[in-house]
Amino acid sequence: MGEAKRRKSRSDDAALGWPENLRKLHAAEEDLRLRGLGMVKGDEDLTRQIRLIETVMDFLQRYLNTHETTDPDEITVQHLGVRVFNAAAAALKLALGGYGQVSAGILRDILETTFLVDSFRTDRSRIAEWRNITEDKRGQAFGADAVRRYLDVRDKYTERRRRQAYMDLCRMGTHPTVQGFALLRAGDTGTPPGPFLASNILAATINELAKLMVEVGETFEAFLPNDGPSAIEAKTLLMEETGRWLERYYGVPYDEGPVREVRGLLTKLRA
Repeated sequence: MGEAKRRKSRSDDAALGWPENLRKLHAAEEDLRLRGLGMVKGDEDLTRQIRLIETVMDFLQRYLNTHETTDPDEITVQHLGVRVFNAAAAALKLALGGYGQVSAGILRDILETTFLVDSFRTDRSRIAEWRNITEDKRGQAFGADAVRRYLDVRDKYTERRRRQAYMDLCRMGTHPTVQGFALLRAGDTGTPPGPFLASNILAATINELAKLMVEVGETFEAFLPNDGPSAIEAKTLLMEETGRWLERYYGVPYDEGPVREVRGLLTKLRA
């Protein structure tokens, strides 16, 4: 932010009667965001992660804005999609603004919500059951651990890796733990309150968000029908970016054939 914009922002805040200390805090957050953007721009891998995050968020936005429905189950999934979209935007904003530990807590919410929607993908009758269940029974049937166990049984997983990923984010971001203190300080410089930017924390948060968004895209894609050019284009962009990302970071070969076929279909539909 240029100095002229800083002065205008401070003047606007003052005119609204915003307390001085909160004005200073916001200014510090904005300065850190610019520094964070510079860190991302100077790192090829982080730039790729941000591009993937943006692609999945764009897919969610298209799904939520273009797929009109009156089906209560579909509306339920869309509301959960809104939750994930907003959480991803907030997690990224907080990470760039110097609140890495709070951002990690939001990542856990994305993970938990995506697991829940993934279980709906397997058995869509669970959507109405989840929506209508009483609060005293919700934890037993749809609590975080119950959903993870359901998915592990479905996928024949015995290592309980979902639980490990969930607990890692709990310890680092959501629950007050000693391990979480690592995200409250930059090196050995103490732990003052307020935002700060550390390249390792920023990179770790962005990398984790990117991994989560791959799963988000795969999960929510199943709920968007191929009912028009906009939906097909959204799925194509998601398929392409996710495929290239998985090839680069996980060695999964990327086959361009399906994307070319879908693009050919899109051309015909628009003709």
